[in-house]
Amino acid sequence: FTLIVIDLILVWIAYYAAFHIRYDNIQERNWEAFVSLVPWILIIALLFITIYELYSLEQKRNWDIARNVIVASGMMMLATMAASFVFREFALPRTVILIAYIFINIFLLSWKFLFVRFTVRQNITALFIGTEIEKQTMLSRLEIHIGKKAKIKFISSDVGMEAILSRVRNFHDIIISPSIESEFKSNIIY
Repeated sequence: FTLIVIDLILVWIAYYAAFHIRYDNIQERNWEAFVSLVPWILIIALLFITIYELYSLEQKRNWDIARNVIVASGMMMLATMAASFVFREFALPRTVILIAYIFINIFLLSWKFLFVRFTVRQNITALFIGTEIEKQTMLSRLEIHIGKKAKIKFISSDVGMEAILSRVRNFHDIIISPSIESEFKSNIIY
C-alpha cells in the first residue's frame, strides 16, 4: 500500500514539475484543467501501476522493473491524453503531459531502484541444493543475480531428503542444481 501511495505522489509531483518547466507563469485555465483531471490522472496511474505490478518487486530484475515503469508510464501518458479529451479539458497542454512522462520515468525508476537496492534485495534468503563441486561456482553466480547482500546458504544433496526438507521451509528461494536427479528434485518440490 505504501509503495503505491508513494508512486501516486511521485506522479503528481511529476505533473507539478512539468507545469513549472513548461510555464514561467502558469495560466489559470491550464491549471484548472489539470486540477479537474488530477483524480483521473491518479486513477489512471493506479490502474497501470497495478497492471504492470510496480508494487511487487521481490522477484524482478532491474531490467524488468525498468521496462514495466517505461511501458506503464507510456500507457499513463496516452490514457491521460484520452481523459483530457473525454472530459473536455482541452486546456491541459500536451507538452505538459509529455514532460510529465519524462519526469514520471525518472522519478519512478529512481524510487523503484532505490527501494529494491535498500530493502528487497537485502531480505532475500536463498538455499542452493547441489554437490560440493558446484558450490563455489553456483554461489558466485547466484550473488550476481540475486544480489551480494542476499543470504545464500548451501546444503549438499548428499545429506538426505529429510534434512533437506527440514531446511527448505526457512528460505525465500530454493535453487536446485541441474546435476541433481529428476526424482530427487520432484521430492523437494512436492
